[in-house]
Amino acid sequence: MNSLLELFYSQTTATLQLVGRRFKDPDGVYSFEYGESGPHTTSYNLTDQDTKLGEIVFHFPRRASEDTLATAEDLAALVRSPINHALIYARARRTPPVRPKLTDAIEGQVPPIAPGNDDSLLLLGLDGFYRDTGSRRSRMGPGAGQQHAESDQRRLERSR
Repeated sequence: MNSLLELFYSQTTATLQLVGRRFKDPDGVYSFEYGESGPHTTSYNLTDQDTKLGEIVFHFPRRASEDTLATAEDLAALVRSPINHALIYARARRTPPVRPKLTDAIEGQVPPIAPGNDDSLLLLGLDGFYRDTGSRRSRMGPGAGQQHAESDQRRLERSR
């Protein structure tokens, strides 16, 4: 998140001639301030559908023109999706994993990872995947990795 906002703010500072900027997410976990407060500010409350993503505040040294404000709004809209994805990832890392019982999984009664939230991030660790596909590739050709992924996909679909 920090790297994303630093990159965004370095670009907006040059484009909008800002003296400072601030971001705060609705969970209060991430709060970044760069530069200083200016005499004029504009703020944008970022949302994705009904999900609040946070507030971006731009500080200007003088009153901003309508064109500058329109550009600021466009830039805030551009960073909305990357911020949403970064927050989803950060929340998933902070939330302890749900470990359903094997019997629940077999019966198709696995609880959702994030109750009440349609957005979930699934991270898989495939130990030995490259070693395995590397040895298969020499025997089966370059499509071995794709075949392996398709096989995994079929197994996942059957387990639903």
